[in-house]
Amino acid sequence: MLFDVVIPVLYKSIYTQRTLRTLKRTNEDYRLIIIYNGKVPEEKSWLKKRCDHLIYYNGENKGVYKAWNDGATWGGGDVILWLNDDLLLPEGWLEAFKIVFDKEMMACPSYTRKLDDKEWQENHKKVGDLTLLKWKPCAPPPQFAGYCFGVRRDVFEELGPFDERFRYWAGDADYWRRVRQYDPDKRNPVRTNEIFTIHHYSSRSLVQAPNRWKICKEDNRLYKQKWGLTK
Repeated sequence: MLFDVVIPVLYKSIYTQRTLRTLKRTNEDYRLIIIYNGKVPEEKSWLKKRCDHLIYYNGENKGVYKAWNDGATWGGGDVILWLNDDLLLPEGWLEAFKIVFDKEMMACPSYTRKLDDKEWQENHKKVGDLTLLKWKPCAPPPQFAGYCFGVRRDVFEELGPFDERFRYWAGDADYWRRVRQYDPDKRNPVRTNEIFTIHHYSSRSLVQAPNRWKICKEDNRLYKQKWGLTK
């Protein structure tokens, strides 16, 4: 099973460097596809040396979901994984995803929360035995956020791409609704886990984007309108 790992990057921060470093804590095969939304030539060059394929928009930030679509389209792996660029991944993180997709599940988000450094180190020590993973039905929208999640490529191709009208917000929750509606047999083949925890620093790239809160507010308005959530 081959995984395409797609990570949009706005700038080379210390968080991005940590993400790419901890990405290697697996023995599974994957290809790393980075979409660089920034405009610093030195950063572009640095990122290109650390991935299998780099997509560059000539310094234009086209948003998260455009980047996710382009990264997924370039790849050809069995499973597409989308990651934020401010994560810490524990040992065996990709093996845990493989357990899910070996069972022909459609999609899987990882359990993600904010931890301080001490908490994460303690959690990291407990994640060695993958037989301890306990799977449960994933959280329904709008609780879902796409910090680190995967979808089988055949499901992605059937459902179509992320809605690129969203820029920074709500496009992942929108897609998750579509994934859950896609299940024709109502088997709900979507699982997350209770033990395998990924540390998320949260919005370290987003805070650098111009007019971010205005755009996020518009994204949220579009999401509610699209799904009939407006009063």
